[in-house]
Amino acid sequence: MSWKESNCHTTILRNAEAGKYGVIAAIAYNIEQVLGLVRAAETARSPLIIQFFPWAIEATDGLLVRTAAECPWRVWPSWATIGF
Repeated sequence: MSWKESNCHTTILRNAEAGKYGVIAAIAYNIEQVLGLVRAAETARSPLIIQFFPWAIEATDGLLVRTAAECPWRVWPSWATIGF
């Protein structure tokens, strides 16, 4: 399987194109923003791509990325069966 087929971002964007809807790609600078973005996406039942600047990842020793990666599985446990 190529990276284009296994990359969750391209999967999200392909699904959005097919379904004729948009996907927000928001930048988060701290954990509070990550949680707020995920809660907003959950409320709207909308897909979300969270982006980080490299300095924010380094400054938090990767905690932002780990938090963002964990949130969807807690919000929508069924995603684990989708293959993201």
